[in-house]
Amino acid sequence: MRFVFTNPISVITIFVFLFTTCRCCKVCPAGTISNSVNCSFCPAGFCPDTKECVPCHDGYYSSSNRSVCIPCGPGFENNFDKSCCIECQLGFYNNKLGSLCKSCSKGTYAYEIGMTSCVNCPFGAYQSLMSQSKCINCGKGKYTKSEKSTSVAQCLDCPAGTYCDQDRTENPKICPENYKCSSRCTTPVKCAVLTKSKKGQDSCTVSSEFYLVLFGVIAFIILATISGILTKRRNDRINKQKINRPELIEYNSDLSSLQEKDQLVPKPKPKENVYSGF
Repeated sequence: MRFVFTNPISVITIFVFLFTTCRCCKVCPAGTISNSVNCSFCPAGFCPDTKECVPCHDGYYSSSNRSVCIPCGPGFENNFDKSCCIECQLGFYNNKLGSLCKSCSKGTYAYEIGMTSCVNCPFGAYQSLMSQSKCINCGKGKYTKSEKSTSVAQCLDCPAGTYCDQDRTENPKICPENYKCSSRCTTPVKCAVLTKSKKGQDSCTVSSEFYLVLFGVIAFIILATISGILTKRRNDRINKQKINRPELIEYNSDLSSLQEKDQLVPKPKPKENVYSGF
C-alpha cells in the first residue's frame, strides 16, 4: 500500500506537526499534575494522585507547592482546609500521628491546648460532661472514693468522726482528741468544759473531773445549808432567852435617870419602918 501526496503544502504541515508535538511532550515531575499544557503543584490541602489533586486525609496537611500530604503530630490536627496543623483545643487531645483531636471523656479533662492525653479528675472532684477543661470540686464536707468521678452523686458526706476542710478532699481527716466531728463536718468542734473525747469521735463524754467538781458543789451546798440551819437555831435560842429574862434596872451615879442595860441590878425593895417600945 502506498500513499501518494499530491499537495506539497499538506505534506509539510504534517511533518511540522509531528516534529513539534513530539518534542514538546514530557513527563511532569513527581508531585505535580498536568493540565495538558503545563505541570503544576496541587493547591494547599491537596496532593496529586496520578492525573488529579485529591484532598489530604484527616490528620494530614499540605501547604502550597507541596507534593505530598504531611501527618500532623500528637497534640495537633489539621485545620479546616488542611493547609496546616493546629493544636488541640481545651478539652481535646490527640495521642497519634496523623489523627484528629478527640474529646476528653466524662471524668477527665484537658486543661491546656496541644495535650496528648486527658487528665483524670482528682479525688474530691467530678466531671459529668465531655470535652471539658476542668473538673468540679465536691466542696467542703464532701469527698470521693476514687478518681475520675463522673457524677455529683459520687461526692459523699465525710463520715462521723472525720472532717473535710478543703473544697477538694482526697481522704477525710481524723477528728482530733477532745474534739467532736459530726457527719459532713468541715471544722472540728472543741468539747465543752469538763468533757472529753478520743480521736475520731462524733461526740464528747463527761470527764472524771466533772464528777469531782459536781460532788464538791453538792458538798458545799449541803454544808452551807447545815450551817444556815444551825445559825438560825442559835439566833432563835438567844432571842427566846432575852424574852424570858426578869426586868432589871441600873442606877446612874447621879440618880437622875434609869436606863435598861444588858447588865442590870434588881430593884431594891422599900424599907419597912421599925418601931421600939416598952
